Amino acid sequence: MVDLVRSSLLPSKVLILADGDKDSFLYKEGPELLRGMKEDAAPGTAFVCKDFACSAPVTDVAELAKMLGVECGDKA
Repeated sequence: MVDLVRSSLLPSKVLILADGDKDSFLYKEGPELLRGMKEDAAPGTAFVCKDFACSAPVTDVAELAKMLGVECGDKA
């Protein structure tokens, strides 16, 4: 999933990788919307956020590509 986002031309994208560590700087000082994401999300879960609202969790690369409006190819 990370490869899909990194290889796509999305001029306004911000890619944030979060590992669920509540003591991390990202969790404490990052955007408020990060704290509202499900803690039980499986590894490899993406949330697409726009205008301070986030999608339901996405675990499928093809679905993520569709949400971002990009070609999926063989990205994993």
